[in-house]
Amino acid sequence: MGDAVLDLVGAQCRDYLAEEGDIAQLLTSELVTNAYQHSTEPALLRLRGFGGDRLRVSVWDANPHIPPPFDQRQPGSLSLVPAEAVSGRGLLLVCHYADAWGGYPLGDDLFGRAGKLLWCELGARGVDVAVAAA
Repeated sequence: MGDAVLDLVGAQCRDYLAEEGDIAQLLTSELVTNAYQHSTEPALLRLRGFGGDRLRVSVWDANPHIPPPFDQRQPGSLSLVPAEAVSGRGLLLVCHYADAWGGYPLGDDLFGRAGKLLWCELGARGVDVAVAAA
């Protein structure tokens, strides 16, 4: 992500989540980086603030493959990345720090777009995760 875009995202994240703004910025960067690395098409970032200091970060890209750990939501399903690996930790960070997270494939829509949507929420402590994942 370019520095100007990252600064803008950071400012928006801090507007919604004063105490968790830096974490929100990091997780947003990880989701966008994943889309950039694994899709040749443009990606779309959406930040959505909810009442009560809750923020949802959603990233759509054209690659329909749901990457681990977003493809498995069972407790304990987060696999460790080998210490010598130079990548592979970004989505694990999202799962660790986000209050809720998920991903789902998208079929062709009216405009012929397919792909996937990965999302996470912060500030959802105290909110029923089943409701936050809906």
